[in-house]
Amino acid sequence: MAHILVTGGSGLIGWCAADSLLQMGHEVTIFDLYPNQENIARLSGPVSVVSGNLTDLPLLLSVIGEGKITHVIHLAAAIYDQSARDPAAAFRVNIGGTANLFDACCALGVSRVVWTSSSATLAAPADYDGTPVTEDYRVFSRGPYGASKYGCEVLAAAYRQSKGLDSIGIRPNLTFGLGRLTGGTGTFNSAIREAAFGRLTRITDMGSGIQGMYNKDMGDFLARILFGPKPPRDVYNSPSPVWQVAELAGAIKSICPDAPIELIPLADYVTDIVPLLDTANVDADLPFTCRYSLEAAIEEMVAEFRRAPNA
Repeated sequence: MAHILVTGGSGLIGWCAADSLLQMGHEVTIFDLYPNQENIARLSGPVSVVSGNLTDLPLLLSVIGEGKITHVIHLAAAIYDQSARDPAAAFRVNIGGTANLFDACCALGVSRVVWTSSSATLAAPADYDGTPVTEDYRVFSRGPYGASKYGCEVLAAAYRQSKGLDSIGIRPNLTFGLGRLTGGTGTFNSAIREAAFGRLTRITDMGSGIQGMYNKDMGDFLARILFGPKPPRDVYNSPSPVWQVAELAGAIKSICPDAPIELIPLADYVTDIVPLLDTANVDADLPFTCRYSLEAAIEEMVAEFRRAPNA
């Protein structure tokens, strides 16, 4: 049994990662700025919960040391829309906070850190043709969220090389599911919620396709790569399938036939179009099979929204 810290552990991906770890028989401590009690209530077992900020290094050292933490899943961050509103916070929390966490892990001998970067580190050129790009693609975001997450990738590589920190960074694209109705992902989740009640459902038209992964699958993937041999890369694209907008609309219609669907453009705060991610390296080095199809994920979300319409 390992003692595992999950930063951002009551968030959209965090609660799913925590639940997978609990089901694997590990002890879990959730570290979150504002712990989401509704998501914590979804967990299949007890966890320790600490309310705190990544910028507080003494607190991180205390939590990791006193909790005898052996492994960390690092998900806490200022998310895309928050970073657009407060660019300084994106760098202070995402880069400075991650550096604090890495320092604490190095000081206290944590075995491995699995953390999430983002596909938002990348930007597609104006003539992008929809071809998936590998981890070696080098056109980077100019937005505060994407730039700060790329800074974390540089940071992780430096800690791995100079301090020997065993870390694996994953670049998710769209991770959706029960647990958040704010931000870019929240817009997608809210659309599924509207469909569940037969209301107008707005889907962002991504042009070249949507690369998504259900949060339960993403959480399980992160939990599983926390153990095992050290892979050759610092950062991997996430193992997310690609759907065309028509495929997504069809899946929603098949489950919620009364819901009208409207395609909408990207939100104003989105600074770059994100290219699709090539998954060959992650499939080879960190193989994972999703348990949920697109239809099964939407069906589960719709059922939960209908069960608790006021949640």
